[in-house]
Amino acid sequence: MMIAGRFRQEGEQRGKRKALLKMMKRRFEFVPPAMEDRIWRSDMDLLDKFGDSIFILKNLEDAERWWEDHGNGGNA
Repeated sequence: MMIAGRFRQEGEQRGKRKALLKMMKRRFEFVPPAMEDRIWRSDMDLLDKFGDSIFILKNLEDAERWWEDHGNGGNA
């Protein structure tokens, strides 16, 4: 991949992570540092799956359970 393409991809990934954290903060008012770290370390496929689930999660405990069930497959 060319350097410009790699930078664009990294920018898209960073933007996706920031948007997901923003949605979580709006929904739950707080994102624990450990969960924020998981989001920054996870691969894009896992983040897409989490993003699809965020609106059915009722609280942070549900989000923690989601990561326990799904987060071990990628880079989380």
